[in-house]
Amino acid sequence: MWWKTVVRWLRDRIDVDVDVDLEDGQVQVAVTLAVSEVQVLTEHFAWTLPEPGAGRKLVGRKARRRRVVPTA
Repeated sequence: MWWKTVVRWLRDRIDVDVDVDLEDGQVQVAVTLAVSEVQVLTEHFAWTLPEPGAGRKLVGRKARRRRVVPTA
């Protein structure tokens, strides 16, 4: 099938790199997408981790579920 050839070609040429840094309660994530060694996209994300015992909650439906967010 032709689509298997296309998927194999893409899989061999696309590279996704994810770097995660945790420092002093700060999370920084850098995502880089490269196709055949040509950098196509770079995105940086950063956020502060909530303090233990603080009333802050993570965002999103799954993050608010008790089984996902452990209680200390």
